[in-house]
Amino acid sequence: MPDNPSKRARQLSRMIELNHLITRLDPQTSFQTVVEMAAEFTSSDYCSILVYVPEGNCLKFFAGPWLQMPRLREISVPLDGSVAGETFRSGEPIILTHADQDPRLFSEVQHILEIRTHSLLSVPIHYRDQVLGVMQAVNKFDGEYDHEDTAFLLSLAAQTASMLHILALEEAADSLTAETEALEKRKFDFIAITSHELRTPLGVILGNATFLREVMQNHELRPQVDAIVISALRMKELIETLTRESNVQAGAARVRIEQVQLNNLVEDLVTSYQSEARRKEIHLNVQLEDRPVLVEGEAEKIGIAIQNLLRNALSFTDSGGAVDVSVRHLPGYAQISISDTGIGIPPEEQERIFERFYQIESHLTRRHGGMGLGLSVAKSMVEMHGGQIWVRSKPGAGSTFAFILPERQPDGSPLLAPYEHSLSSGQEAPGSGAGGSIDSP
Repeated sequence: MPDNPSKRARQLSRMIELNHLITRLDPQTSFQTVVEMAAEFTSSDYCSILVYVPEGNCLKFFAGPWLQMPRLREISVPLDGSVAGETFRSGEPIILTHADQDPRLFSEVQHILEIRTHSLLSVPIHYRDQVLGVMQAVNKFDGEYDHEDTAFLLSLAAQTASMLHILALEEAADSLTAETEALEKRKFDFIAITSHELRTPLGVILGNATFLREVMQNHELRPQVDAIVISALRMKELIETLTRESNVQAGAARVRIEQVQLNNLVEDLVTSYQSEARRKEIHLNVQLEDRPVLVEGEAEKIGIAIQNLLRNALSFTDSGGAVDVSVRHLPGYAQISISDTGIGIPPEEQERIFERFYQIESHLTRRHGGMGLGLSVAKSMVEMHGGQIWVRSKPGAGSTFAFILPERQPDGSPLLAPYEHSLSSGQEAPGSGAGGSIDSP
């Protein structure tokens, strides 16, 4: 059959139209549009797409005659003894001009469609070096299938291959998301159950140990009893951390809005950690603003964030080092910074240290203890107040953890929206160009 420039031009125009169209359609409608276009331009009764199913080592109908598709989807086309199977295995087109006389014709399809097949064009659906399936055009009604029909169907098959590959990637991503969500739920359930079940026996241990310490007459055993009490208090602290994280993940944590004076809060917390700092021979210093720094929020939750950052700094700073805590004004915000002269954090670890249960040290090399929840809880507490937290650190040169909170407005106006840009990448905090700055190690 001689080439028809007008027909080729129309085909090209429809191919371009299809490219734009399928980006706006759902996947199934896109594939249905492809087979309808293939049938139109090859002058065929119908066209179909069959995809390979590894589980059954067969081909399954994916798109085709719309009304018959529910029944066609139930069919498994074998790779042995079928035209589609031979096309799939060879990776080459097949044209049948007397299809009804060919033993490879799969008769079950004819029975469902109630159409006698007299001609057939079958081409592979290639994606790179892999055959994903087969596209077939059936019953050309104005002659025989030729090289032009084959070229056009191969073009559509190539586009179909890309669509199938994208669909497979999307399904894999959805599956991974579902698995991740299921894993997160199991983590949450574990945290909730563990913190609940440990609380009662721990209360018994702590209560009896405390009573024993008060009434015991043998002072030589006092250090052993003190060790029990200290360890039980440490476990109580871990359980409370688990409970806070559980509440945050469940959405049960709420902020009770009140006026918080950060100078007083920070000074009290630093004072409470001075004995631990002296025991470790660490210089713990505080620098406060001359005037009150007020924010709206819940003092207890803001205090939890500060305590976790303080404990982290003291844990990773060796004897002779220093931890500096500061409170300062930024335009519209209050900033709290905790800097240490500790071991520092490798750059590749800094993006993950606020993740739940993430620890720089492995379970085989740990020296500093903890569950990897302290920084995660601190981040949650800060973000619940519309703030943002970040870290700057260099290995061997210490770290600075800092966070900002919207300041209480003198006229009682609403809190400012949280700063939306990444501060961990070295960007300036809000207003840093007007008299404020982010602390850096």
